[in-house]
Amino acid sequence: MTHVSAISEVERTGYELVKCRKTKGKLATMRDYARVDFKPWKGNEDGKLIPSDETLLNCGVSARMANAVMLQSKEELVGMFDDLPIEVIDEMMVGLVQSAEVLKATIIMLETAYLRMLSAASAHEIAA
Repeated sequence: MTHVSAISEVERTGYELVKCRKTKGKLATMRDYARVDFKPWKGNEDGKLIPSDETLLNCGVSARMANAVMLQSKEELVGMFDDLPIEVIDEMMVGLVQSAEVLKATIIMLETAYLRMLSAASAHEIAA
């Protein structure tokens, strides 16, 4: 009996980090995925998970701040510069940029891990 993966139930955002291009040639097959070669990462020297709980917490704070910014008009945001010290605004902007960089790296890690799992699953299926 064929297993139906729960992956098909995951709601997609439709966002792409890299613009999708039209497919050239044939689509990848299970054999193609099974041939993907990779080596394990060496990992973090101190044995901590990447990204750390603290890093993800900071990203969450920045994401909520980004959401608040997105709900403001330009005039409201301009007014914020009158209400807050420039050091506070600078700290907020640093948090947004740092979090964006952490999240981009995390997305690459997640998508690469998915490809590795797909490769392993394909190799397992072909060997069965």
